[in-house]
Amino acid sequence: MVNRDLRIAEITRKEIDFMEPLFQTGNGTASFYREASSISFRYNEMKKKEGGDFEYLSAGKLNASAILHSAYQTILTYLISGTNEDFFRRRLATVEANDSLRNALEFYSKAFPTELPDERTREEDMRGFFIHQVILQNRAMVAAILSSYVKDDLRNGEPNTDDIFTVLCMSARLYPDSLLDQIQYIIREWAAMLPEYFVNLLKSSMDYINEEQKDHGFGGAPGPIPVGDFSSEINEYEAFSSDSNWMPCVVMIAKSTLVWLDQLSKQYKRPITSLDQIPDEELDLMQHRGITALWLIGLWQRSEASKTIKHLCGNPDAV
Repeated sequence: MVNRDLRIAEITRKEIDFMEPLFQTGNGTASFYREASSISFRYNEMKKKEGGDFEYLSAGKLNASAILHSAYQTILTYLISGTNEDFFRRRLATVEANDSLRNALEFYSKAFPTELPDERTREEDMRGFFIHQVILQNRAMVAAILSSYVKDDLRNGEPNTDDIFTVLCMSARLYPDSLLDQIQYIIREWAAMLPEYFVNLLKSSMDYINEEQKDHGFGGAPGPIPVGDFSSEINEYEAFSSDSNWMPCVVMIAKSTLVWLDQLSKQYKRPITSLDQIPDEELDLMQHRGITALWLIGLWQRSEASKTIKHLCGNPDAV
């Protein structure tokens, strides 16, 4: 298969300082999720520095979009193979003869350039522009990067090649807001045109998205708390040590250390990142309120491996 990359806007490449070929089809797709994680991290960090509210770029959905782009390229090659391999070369003459079409193609090649030197040809620009228009029809894919009345142009995996654009846009037209549903459609309808390893890759991309969207138990009100009944243990003899003199007088407060330091930094409008930087007046205030002991939660050596894994999974605030 000819090596092609996913063309993204030149202005975006400069903003995130990434000028390498992205999601190359000729290198296999094993590195796609690693590339998606790197790009999403760069983008999210850039947006955090800009400030304000923004929607995080999902590494899982970006990975799925890259795989869909590779699927589009694979299916397009399948559909024009044989007697129709000069599909874009023949249409290039029409474009060159029309000022508006020629200007549109030139704008696309400059705004969305390929980073692969061997693919910088007018014919490849035509193909890239064609795929670009397919992607623009895909609302879910654009958000990451019609109904049953829409005619199905695939019958048992056999394509209707009368309208290649319609074939490639079908999954997005049927499921405009869901990458998962689009991938399921492609697996179901395009399997005969895709290598087996590629079908397995599509399935794994669904796993990445499902893992990111999995309920981790946050939010919502607590459920009822059952009251234990220990009446059967009423005759159990105590087996604990005697209290020291200070124990009955303890008034303890627990603090999640990292959260507390972040709150203090915002309150005092300066970085407070270690225990020795905590203002004395905060400790004096606790003492004034009658607190005699402080339990600091989360004091342990941080794991760089854990931090990296959480960043790759779309949690850039993890430390």
